[in-house]
Amino acid sequence: MAESSELGQSTPDEELQPQSAPDDTCARQDNTGNAPIENTPRKVSNQTEAVDHSSTEQPDEAVPSSKDADASNALSKRAATLFRTTAAAIITPARSWWSRVFSPIKTRIATQWQRVTATRGFKAFIAAWQFFKTRIWDKRMRFSFAFYTIVFIVVTAASVIGLQWSVYTEPTYAKGQVVDDQTKALNSVAGQLTSFVSQIWLHQSYQAWLNFIVLGVLYLTVILVINRFWVATAVFGTLMTVFAIADKIKVELRNEPIIPADLQFITGGNGDSIMSFTTKKDMILINSAVTGVIWLIVVCVVLQFLDRRRGLIPYTWKRSEFVSVKNITAMVCRWATAILSVVLCVSFTWGMGTAGSWARNFSASLSDVPHLWKALEDAQINGPAVNFLRLAHVKTMTKPEDYSKASMYQLADKYQNEAETINKGRTSNLTDSTVILILSESFQTPLAFLEFPSRKILCRIFAPSNQPLRQA
Repeated sequence: MAESSELGQSTPDEELQPQSAPDDTCARQDNTGNAPIENTPRKVSNQTEAVDHSSTEQPDEAVPSSKDADASNALSKRAATLFRTTAAAIITPARSWWSRVFSPIKTRIATQWQRVTATRGFKAFIAAWQFFKTRIWDKRMRFSFAFYTIVFIVVTAASVIGLQWSVYTEPTYAKGQVVDDQTKALNSVAGQLTSFVSQIWLHQSYQAWLNFIVLGVLYLTVILVINRFWVATAVFGTLMTVFAIADKIKVELRNEPIIPADLQFITGGNGDSIMSFTTKKDMILINSAVTGVIWLIVVCVVLQFLDRRRGLIPYTWKRSEFVSVKNITAMVCRWATAILSVVLCVSFTWGMGTAGSWARNFSASLSDVPHLWKALEDAQINGPAVNFLRLAHVKTMTKPEDYSKASMYQLADKYQNEAETINKGRTSNLTDSTVILILSESFQTPLAFLEFPSRKILCRIFAPSNQPLRQA
């Protein structure tokens, strides 16, 4: 009883000391050093817990234990340590080999570089470069837009003259024919070029002005797309030179200028065979053109470096300067003008060969009179550029609304019945009649002509019904 009373009482000091809250899991070890014994406190509740008597048991939630976490951390540390050890074992010998092999080379290069930099020639070169960069290169001028305009007009006019020169040939006179000098001068290539340009004022014929506008728009489109004036000039000049030389050679060989259908000959894999048609005179012309193109490119490259204005419409993609009203406006204008110029060229080319289109009406207002039956004559009168664009998209006729395969067979049946009705009263034979066959193309065979059902019926109208239609 005494012991129980001592246990039941507590000293004042013990009552004043704060007691720690009991842990959920308490470990206790006895004096003998045995393993700790885990004691889980029991939760006492005054309320009666509802017991679920259903047959299905709900799974317990998986709670990771501290032992699993410690094992995972230990495994990660061992993996990291193994990786560092392996990497060090590989990198250390590689570094040693690299320094052993390339260290002497690096030292020798550094020694030689020091010797070079210590020479008077190198010091003079550095001084000259610094003088050039600070006094000349950094202070070079930006070419004005007036200078760009002058170059634009000169290059476009030269392109018009060059293309027109390609479709003219020197006249030939019969032996003993007497021709005065004035006639010879007017009929020469130079005389024809002069007449083509001067007719703007003498006869109010504006074909030369029309070709200048067409090539000028094409030139401007190349400039706006590339946004580099001198690079675009080199590209446009090279393109016009190649077109003029090819046009000149074809006119001499075939008496016909370059047309869009010729591009299919090149894209079809027959480009190598073109050189087989050239003569020694043509090769001299080609070599001269190649030399001229090389000089043009060199001059344009030099001017591009000398011109401080890198872009015709300058803007930047740098983050520090991109978000600004000026830069965004310049970027929008640059891309808008490029897209609109391309759309204008495509729209003009697409409508050039269509009657009633804006492109056709605009060309007609500048004295354009198409000569579709002869391409060379059309190129000589209206210009090679206009002739080429006119044939790029030709709309020969408008498709009828009721045009279809079924409609064609209905017409064939209709004329078949009419032919049978007409042939009932015929007494003559086909051999007693003269049949005239008109071909739409010079290389089309009559057999292909007679394969179309409606044309068979039209031929049968003039043939007896008891004789088969003979094919030519």
